[in-house]
Amino acid sequence: MKKLAYIVTQSELGGAQKNILLLSRALKEKYEIILYTGPGGLLIDEVKAAGIEVVVCEDFCREINLIKDLKAFRFLVKEFSVRNFDIVHGHSSKAGFLSRIAASRAGVRVNAYTAHGFVFNEPMSRFKKWLYMSIESYASKLGTDLIMVSDRDLKLANELGFGSIEANVHIPNGIDFPEKNIVTERKKAARSSLRREYGIGDDSILFGTIANFYETKGHRYLVEAFNTLVAEYRDLDLRLMLIGQGELLGSMRNLAAGNIIFTGYLKDAEVMIDSFDCLVLPSVKEGFPFVILEGIKHMVPIIATDVGDVKLVLESGLKEASIIIGKESSDEILAAMEAFIADRDSMMSNAEAAYDIMKDVYSLDRMVTETEKVYERRLSK
Repeated sequence: MKKLAYIVTQSELGGAQKNILLLSRALKEKYEIILYTGPGGLLIDEVKAAGIEVVVCEDFCREINLIKDLKAFRFLVKEFSVRNFDIVHGHSSKAGFLSRIAASRAGVRVNAYTAHGFVFNEPMSRFKKWLYMSIESYASKLGTDLIMVSDRDLKLANELGFGSIEANVHIPNGIDFPEKNIVTERKKAARSSLRREYGIGDDSILFGTIANFYETKGHRYLVEAFNTLVAEYRDLDLRLMLIGQGELLGSMRNLAAGNIIFTGYLKDAEVMIDSFDCLVLPSVKEGFPFVILEGIKHMVPIIATDVGDVKLVLESGLKEASIIIGKESSDEILAAMEAFIADRDSMMSNAEAAYDIMKDVYSLDRMVTETEKVYERRLSK
């Protein structure tokens, strides 16, 4: 059995980690898989529960730390050499950089990296942007395959000369879409009971989002907009549910004026979408957020910023049930929520109609099959 290593910096359950988890579960019968990740996150338990080995690297950290980064690099070189992997597949910026250098040093045949949104797409100084672009340019020369979850990032990578046009590929995230009648029946049964857990009435208008609290997720713009919305629509019972954890959770609690529910981490966070009237994605940077697909799967209207492939996805099948806005703008989020309130019934009906259009295009089977093709096209040579 061929040996496959997945590498990701943090082990909290974000988009990159979810991608790894889904691939690992789907491919574990075909490959001997080992996950390398940092300590303390829920990804570790999920992957172990799937019967897959996890190696925790204590020196993995999100921010640049030359001492820890060098230790992590040396550790990976040793692991890749001793374990003789056929495939090394890095995810997230830091892990993707270190894994490609280490796999190149160890002579790994397939040295792949999935970009879940290039870090230099975040707001930053011109020098920092240049630095991160230079780092990616260097790392992409050492890797064999560059995968982008966003078509926008694929085009950008080709324009900037990252990797090679022949080896660069767009593989959008995918999830499992059950039959529509199953989703409809579950949603009817779950909506009221999920709301009761948090003291939310059936007639309340509930906006919600699922994202860990980092600047790139744009929570502050959503909270500011919602504070204004509640003050303007005093005759309506408006609620906002924020699901997730992270370094900015405390400051967002302080910013919230009222009617905002902070759930913290929820193991089955996706299930809560059944209680939403509208899903909001206020992100500043994304590649291809899983939560957009989860919103489509749960048949709710979506308000989202124009980041990564969000616009491409929503306009391809959910145009009448979504509102796309500019990033970093509380005013645009506010206007979008007002528009949803005015056209709520129509948008919710259109969200149900869009399900059949989207379920085949963004299926889990397609994501897994396309990823395996990347691995095998080099191993078969």
